[in-house]
Amino acid sequence: MKNHLIKYLILFLLELVIFSSQIYGQDEDRPESPTLERVSVDPFSGHTLLQWTPSSSPDVEAYIIYIDKNNNWIAIDTIWDSEVTLYENTSSNASVFSESYVIAA
Repeated sequence: MKNHLIKYLILFLLELVIFSSQIYGQDEDRPESPTLERVSVDPFSGHTLLQWTPSSSPDVEAYIIYIDKNNNWIAIDTIWDSEVTLYENTSSNASVFSESYVIAA
């Protein structure tokens, strides 16, 4: 009985994986990266302002903003609108020390 239950569970999981991969196929082509055009610090708030040229890829769904913290790139936000090209980091400390950013599509 126990072996029969394990076989049933394995078959169920296999069918689930096959079915879900057919529905939610993953795009294997990487989109073109956006180009970071300008990084500035708002003199009144001290927040970092990022501005970029959008990716030329038609299937971009979001932009991910990364910041360098002690040589580790950490995702700090996701912009779920491919038409947005401006971001304000309200957690920024750029008025105190330098910060490095990367934007991915």
